[in-house]
Amino acid sequence: MAVRFRVNVVLTCAMAGLVTSCASSNEKANSSLAVRGAPQELQTIGERAGQIVMAAIDDDWPQVRVCVQDLCNAWQEYKYPTVASSAYPRPPAPLFRGPLDGWMLRLRFAAGKGQAQETMKAAQEVDAAALKLFEYYSPTTALDLRRLRMWEGRVVLNATQDQMDRASDALREARSTWGRVHRTIEAQSGPDTATTFENSLSAQRTAVHKRNPNTLVTGARQAIDAVNETLRSSHEEK
Repeated sequence: MAVRFRVNVVLTCAMAGLVTSCASSNEKANSSLAVRGAPQELQTIGERAGQIVMAAIDDDWPQVRVCVQDLCNAWQEYKYPTVASSAYPRPPAPLFRGPLDGWMLRLRFAAGKGQAQETMKAAQEVDAAALKLFEYYSPTTALDLRRLRMWEGRVVLNATQDQMDRASDALREARSTWGRVHRTIEAQSGPDTATTFENSLSAQRTAVHKRNPNTLVTGARQAIDAVNETLRSSHEEK
């Protein structure tokens, strides 16, 4: 009986050690993901989606088509990687077969037809759907910066459609997102970068009040450029 008791104690301790070891391994894996950020393919999707919106505004359809192809290639590589890295596990299958695939098809169709508003709308929805995948990998600050870029893209889209009320709503979300990250950005990238964001958001707010879509688009594009530059700098530091 005493021997059986000692065996049970040993087994219990061994199981506890195994659980602790697994928990520790998971923590290290999560920490590794936080340091590495999202896979490059997802970063490309977010960048190209924003570039498509700007190129469509400028009526630069050769550039739109190049960006669409880059975006589609990146999505295929993400879904079916030629080299599967253990550092970048794939999230649950429904995220692959959900809105992003559908909006990707609509984007290719609209860009092929030269439909500016439909192309911009589809690119924005691709960006929004990709953010759900970013949430699987990215630290809060990087994710919020991408979310800020997405909302500024919505500002651009709505302003070009002269839907100033919707643009105002999108700008409100952008300002809220900026409020969560501005101290971190100031600490990491310096006061000049933070001031650029603040000035852009202030100029956009004025443009909304004055119902001036052209000025609003200019301010939003400046904010998007600043987000991209901050993300690139952050990636280079890593």
